Amino acid sequence: MALIPYARQALADVTQRVFSGSILMPTYQRGQVRFGDGDSDAHQTAE
Repeated sequence: MALIPYARQALADVTQRVFSGSILMPTYQRGQVRFGDGDSDAHQTAE
């Protein structure tokens, strides 16, 4: 989670230079973003 603020700032800096306007990543609260092993319910199809 410590990497998110740096990635957010890097995206804003690069888009500011390229497009003359920045694009900001949305902010997330702690625990809202999770990385799993790929067996989550999001990958299953609805019947």
